[in-house]
Amino acid sequence: MSAPSNFSPVTQVLDTTTTSSQHEEKVSEEQFNSLHASSVTYRDLLIFEERLKLNMNRLKKRQQKYEGMYSEKLGYSSKDNRPELSFFRKVPKKFQEGFSNYKANYIRRKTEKKAAALAARSGLGAGAAGTGLNRPVSGQSRRLQPSSRDSIAMFAALRQPLARASVAKPLTRAFSAYSPALNAAAPTSPKLEYLLTETRGRVAIVTLHRPKALNALCSELFYELNQVMKDYDNNKDIGAIVLTGSERAFAAGADIKQMKDRHFIENYTEDFLGHWTQITKVRKPIIAAVNGFALGGGCELAMMCDIIYAGDKAVFGQPEIKLGTIPGAGGTQRLVKAVGKSKAMEICLTGSVNLSAEEAERAGLVSRVFPADVLVDEAVKTAEKIANLSLPIVEMVKDSINTSFETPLSAGLNFERRLFQATFASQDQKEGMAAFAEKRKANFVHN
Repeated sequence: MSAPSNFSPVTQVLDTTTTSSQHEEKVSEEQFNSLHASSVTYRDLLIFEERLKLNMNRLKKRQQKYEGMYSEKLGYSSKDNRPELSFFRKVPKKFQEGFSNYKANYIRRKTEKKAAALAARSGLGAGAAGTGLNRPVSGQSRRLQPSSRDSIAMFAALRQPLARASVAKPLTRAFSAYSPALNAAAPTSPKLEYLLTETRGRVAIVTLHRPKALNALCSELFYELNQVMKDYDNNKDIGAIVLTGSERAFAAGADIKQMKDRHFIENYTEDFLGHWTQITKVRKPIIAAVNGFALGGGCELAMMCDIIYAGDKAVFGQPEIKLGTIPGAGGTQRLVKAVGKSKAMEICLTGSVNLSAEEAERAGLVSRVFPADVLVDEAVKTAEKIANLSLPIVEMVKDSINTSFETPLSAGLNFERRLFQATFASQDQKEGMAAFAEKRKANFVHN
């Protein structure tokens, strides 16, 4: 029995990706190796994998919906007696194969486009566009499961050494983890989509940059933020970091559009939001310079930092309960330690009680309040003071204070005393105490 005519659009919808992908050029393993797929960033691959999963989930829901409608229309009540529904069951495999080929062509197009843009910016001309200039892969090495021969070829290409462009001044870039041979090259930060970065002396400034979305937080932003913070943490020329947003919003919360269709099993198995807290593993001090809205995830992100400075128009709050959920990145845990149980309960249970900058300062959530136009400069001044001190000793202080939140008092005091004793093995302790005795300024060597 053939499918009723009124269900033909369903088949067309399900086969759309497969049909459109057949018009794309098929990419073989040999072609992948020559395309130098490494110019696609790690974040690009991860985002595409997430989109693939999302589309597969949507397809399965749509398939289940129309299978039920089709069965009901034909009078079937059991899955065992549906031979004419076989064309529905074959679609997901075709869909996935179509997406795998689309993914391969997406990588190829993005490779060529980025190589051309890089060549244009570097003044190398169009001839360098196809040479596969090394593009850094941001983020930690992670295995992404290929679903077809095309994606296997893509990952094989990622791991192969690349031929340098035969130009007068080749751009030397490095992978973060894929190729040990390439790690010897000088690291260069990849192009960032959601962040802006700059350095002032030994201070790094990281600015959240999603102006159209009031810096709403999303997974892609945190992939970038985690990598940037890791790079600065490993940079010996950086002693402190300032994290800020725009004057209108530090971060107005999480990107609800991205998470509204997620389900428990995928959240649990993928540890959703787990990577949002990686910033707490940075050893160097981080100062949050908060202007405007810091709501939901924005407030949680600020509390992950070590010091919070607020602009005079800053607003802090946890409105998740009004969305039918709860804070998921520390709102019920860090907030209570900052402002106390009663105030934390009021903020999180009502979702509508927000703290102004002055209220947040009185409650102990922020250290100081400044006019919005000088907030970042004041944060940088404090960061410079910290950065010019002994870096290993600064990291010990941060470690000791953070440990106090995880241990009872007796264990915390013991931990602090051991770290204090350990400082006498450092050159900076000898220099600091000698400078004090000699009434001169200490010259720390961060050792």
